[in-house]
Amino acid sequence: MPHQNLMVEVEVIHSCGFYLRNNDVYFSFLPYAHIMECLILSVLLSNGNSFGIFSGDTRKLIEECQILKPTCMCAVPRIFQRIFEGINENVKKQSKINQKIFKKAIDLKINDWRKYGILHNIFWDNLIFKKVRNILGGRVRYMLVGSAPMDTYILDFLRCSLSCYITEGYGGTEGCAGTHLTNMYDSFSKHVGGVGYACEFKLVDVPDLNYKSTDLDENGNWAPRGEICVRGPICFIGYINDEENTKKTLDDDRFVHSGDIGTIIVSHGNALRVIDRIKNIFKLSQGEYVAPEKLENVLVKCKYINQIFIYGDSLKNYLIAIIVPKPKDTIEFLQSIGINANKENYKNYFDNNELKKEILKELEKMGKANDFKGFEIIKKIFLFKDEFTIENDLVTPTLKIKRHNAKKYFAKEIEDMYNSSL
Repeated sequence: MPHQNLMVEVEVIHSCGFYLRNNDVYFSFLPYAHIMECLILSVLLSNGNSFGIFSGDTRKLIEECQILKPTCMCAVPRIFQRIFEGINENVKKQSKINQKIFKKAIDLKINDWRKYGILHNIFWDNLIFKKVRNILGGRVRYMLVGSAPMDTYILDFLRCSLSCYITEGYGGTEGCAGTHLTNMYDSFSKHVGGVGYACEFKLVDVPDLNYKSTDLDENGNWAPRGEICVRGPICFIGYINDEENTKKTLDDDRFVHSGDIGTIIVSHGNALRVIDRIKNIFKLSQGEYVAPEKLENVLVKCKYINQIFIYGDSLKNYLIAIIVPKPKDTIEFLQSIGINANKENYKNYFDNNELKKEILKELEKMGKANDFKGFEIIKKIFLFKDEFTIENDLVTPTLKIKRHNAKKYFAKEIEDMYNSSL
């Protein structure tokens, strides 16, 4: 990435995105190798702002926020989710009457924000939310979230409880962190805003996944869908010493192919919504990349597993899996806990919690033995009674999992796992 990429992007942010004041103080806790943090710090330095650098212990983020009293922050969804969980934990410690008052206040503010774009309410802000704001030092007025999709309710909850504008950005390292950004006053969620003036973008048809430029939404309105591709002076010029992957990502017209699927919301100023991903690599809510095939190749060696499909929702912070168990070891375990299992009836016990806990324990043990990171450990499983076959269209002729098909096939099971508590 030449110096030009960063400098052009800094000008774009100054002109339309970050809304800095001269006395703003930024709290820095993302890695400096992360392109988003590199960009934001460049913006701050060029504007003469000050920033505080956290100690390195994420458990002290709240404590250090209260010391620094920042006015602006930038984070991945997982950090915002922790703040959200922390606020709700504090609310649960209050009396029943205070909990009801808080719920009424937050519901009213979220309603005002979504309907009228009104973020501040003098009465509720002073009575209830002043204490919430103090969690982050009491001065935060603007935050930016990026790196992975953000849950809409959590986003609006934090906006209203912190009385703080939050914008959502989209982009990759190859596009110098940000190609799209929402307007801070936009109360319509579920999109990543419009394209910045330093680049252009297009959606390319992906016939294999049925995403086309001619697609219509549920109301019959034009809603083009396809792979998000961007071009401009903020885009990279190639991967160092890797011509093969450069050609895969950067086409002859200098468009960067993101691997993400987007749709254009024509009725909302042509805002972009990210809806899927072509590539098998995906992100969880904390912004960490997961390569499911790499994990599957290891975990399929577990004594209980015949086949495994690993899935991660980018709005969640953990992985789940669909598993076809091996009969022999599964039967032996069921018998060891007093169940009269055999080859004819063992599938009837796939909902047994002790069996699921045993398989999860083995998966965790194998993951740790192979140096899996914490977010790569499977947290929930569903045991499938059939196999992944060519006939049910879950595998290719070479027996590789058709990930897009599997996601659709197990949509209900995936939803149920993510909706139940850990």
